[in-house]
Amino acid sequence: MYKKNRTLIRNGIIKEFNEGNYASPGCPYGYIKKNRKLVVNDHEAVIVRLIHFLYLEDNVTQKDIAIYLNANFRQRKFWTIKRVHKILQNSVYIGIVEREDLQMSFALPDARIVSKSVKTSVMKKLTRKSK
Repeated sequence: MYKKNRTLIRNGIIKEFNEGNYASPGCPYGYIKKNRKLVVNDHEAVIVRLIHFLYLEDNVTQKDIAIYLNANFRQRKFWTIKRVHKILQNSVYIGIVEREDLQMSFALPDARIVSKSVKTSVMKKLTRKSK
């Protein structure tokens, strides 16, 4: 019974994503969830792009970005290195949702905030920094 329910839930999540819906709890920064779809929040999308572009500058660290955002873009949540890092590594910003629990990726092209080339450069820098 457990395995059958698990399979039904998994198939339901896959179906939702294949229909262009965002079948994950919560909502990443930069979006609102409307009618089960991710919709770009224009105000927050500006900050998401800024985070990516700042990170690609020489000698700019995730800590530098968090400090800059706290000084210039006060919000409900404090900007932390962890929060900046989460945005930098999340593929949803190029319109791809990766679900590790399903071992699948889903395309949501309308949810793209940054270009693939920018995200690729960011991921290369993140990989270099972690070595």
